[in-house]
Amino acid sequence: MLAALKEVEKGNNAWDLSPVEELLKMYQSGVPVDDDKVLGLSNQLSASLLNIQASMGGDIDATSLMSKRHQLGVVMEEIENNDESDAKYIRLVEELQHLQQWFENEGHFGDSSFICWPIYICLNRLEKFKEAADALDRLYFYLEEQRAAITDSHKRAGIFSQYPHLFGAMAYTNYQSSNASRLFNRIEASKARSLTDKALQSGNLTSEFYIKGNIEAYLSPVLAQNKAHYLSLFCDDDRTYSVLLTKQGRFLLLLKGLPAIRFNPG
Repeated sequence: MLAALKEVEKGNNAWDLSPVEELLKMYQSGVPVDDDKVLGLSNQLSASLLNIQASMGGDIDATSLMSKRHQLGVVMEEIENNDESDAKYIRLVEELQHLQQWFENEGHFGDSSFICWPIYICLNRLEKFKEAADALDRLYFYLEEQRAAITDSHKRAGIFSQYPHLFGAMAYTNYQSSNASRLFNRIEASKARSLTDKALQSGNLTSEFYIKGNIEAYLSPVLAQNKAHYLSLFCDDDRTYSVLLTKQGRFLLLLKGLPAIRFNPG
C-alpha cells in the first residue's frame, strides 16, 4: 500500500509520506511504542494532508474537521514540551475549551469528550483540582453514555479501558479538592465497573454490579438503620484513598502511601 501511495505521490511536493513510513516501522518493530513520537508523527501527517488540501482547492479551511483535529494534535504535543510555566497551561486550557465547544457545536461528541483529558492535565498542573475533577467527570459521564449505547455486553466491557488512569485521576483530583461525596461515589463506581467488566469478559454475568445514580444516597439510610459504618478503598499505583461513610452520613477522608516492598532473597 505504501508503494502505491508513493507512486501516486510522485511530483506532489505537498504530500510527505515519511511520517507514514516511520509509523509503520515503529509498529512493525515489535518494541514498545513511544506515544510522544506517535503524536508528533501524526501531527506531521495531518499537516501534510492539509497542505495537499490547500494545493488542490486553494486556502486551507481553518474551520474544517481535519484542521481542528490537527490543531488539537498540536496542542497535545505542546502540553508535553519543556515549558512548565503556568502561563502556558492557562493559554492551552483556553485553546482546548474553544476547540471543545467547536466540536460539540458541530456534533463531534467523541472529539469533544476526548478533550476533557488534556484539559484535566493542564488544570491539574495548575493545581486547579476542582476544575480538573469537573473535566474528568464530564469524560466519565460521556463514557457511561457510550457504554449504555452498546448492546453487546462483551464489547461494553472495554469502554473504560480507553482511559486506564481515569479512576486514579478522579480519585486524586476529588481528594485534593476535598469533594468527599464525589470521591466516595467514584471509588464505588470503579470497583463495581472492574467487577462487572471482568465478569462480562469471562461470560459469567448476565446482569451488572453497577448501581446507577448516587451510591451514597442509596447506602446512607441502610447504614443508619443498621447502625453501621462503610469503608471504601481505592488502591492506586503509589497510594490508597480511603473514605469512611458513617452511620450519621458524615465522611472521613484519608490518603496513605503504599508501604515499601522489601525483597529478602534468603
